[in-house]
Amino acid sequence: MDPSHLPRLMAILQATAPAASPLAADDPTVQADGICADCHRAMSWRGLATDAVGSRLICTDCRAAIDAKPKRLRLLPIVAHPFTWVGAAMVLAVVLYLGGAGNIRPGHYATLDADKPWYKQRDALMWLAQARRIDHRLVVLKEVNGPESERRKWAELQVNAFGELIDHWQDEDEVVLDLVVGLSIAKTHAGKTADAYEWLYKIAKNYAGASDQDDRYLTYLTHRGIASLAISETAPGLQEVARRQGVADLELVLHALATEDLSRAGERTIDQMLDTYTVPAGKDKAAVRRELQQICQSELPRGRLLDMCLEALASHGIRSTIAGEARKSFDMNVPINPTDARPDAGLVIERLDD
Repeated sequence: MDPSHLPRLMAILQATAPAASPLAADDPTVQADGICADCHRAMSWRGLATDAVGSRLICTDCRAAIDAKPKRLRLLPIVAHPFTWVGAAMVLAVVLYLGGAGNIRPGHYATLDADKPWYKQRDALMWLAQARRIDHRLVVLKEVNGPESERRKWAELQVNAFGELIDHWQDEDEVVLDLVVGLSIAKTHAGKTADAYEWLYKIAKNYAGASDQDDRYLTYLTHRGIASLAISETAPGLQEVARRQGVADLELVLHALATEDLSRAGERTIDQMLDTYTVPAGKDKAAVRRELQQICQSELPRGRLLDMCLEALASHGIRSTIAGEARKSFDMNVPINPTDARPDAGLVIERLDD
């Protein structure tokens, strides 16, 4: 290189060289390593820190000033975050739900449906739906031989449901007898045989003069006879009277079944194959009546009444004198078990969560 070019090259290098860093404000003996984002002073690394959310470089003096501010001001970045409001909304929704906000409770529709016919009163239909679900649960527990204590707990819930239904429909003569029968059966399942016995005898006058061809009357007699035999095992002073009454009721049913018309019995066998549980509650009066009778078991097929009578008598060591004649009337039909008129176990399980 030509020595004459050296001065010119030095001038170029001096013109393009970076300026020296300023001295640090916290230590004037060293060059600054950064600028504070708040006060804009040049600071060394020892004089720098991070702010409250760690996104800016600030000096220790500014950081100390932030720490000295009231705590509520430090919460502002958290409150401003969108996920904070989403979480708060979820917590509020859970609290309101647990507090019952928006839940439909029994009695909610009492005023709204006061002028509607009984089969369209939604409060009562809610209790009917509860009784139906409990009935399904009891069927399942019986099928799987569930513990007696659990069955009694569910039966207690059904007693409460039927009690509410009687309160709602106590002036409706066409259904109140069904409900009393259903209530007495639930009380029997709950172990309250004395109460079941009393409830059935309260409505005996409503069947005065009834024909032994009336299926509702025969069903009532069957339930009353079974309750009488049950109470005869537990109530002191009533054993003999209740036992005689129970045998008389069941024998009367068997006598009526012994003269059963075979063609009519066959029709009833076909009828009970229909699943009335598929009819939506509240659709019309007839649908609610069918569902109510199914749950309350207030009008059962005659084949089932036959089995119930024979089973009750046998369980108490009583031999019926006309059992053979009654069974003979059904020889041309498939024998009906007590659970045949109920939905099958698979169907029940599917509908428990409806």
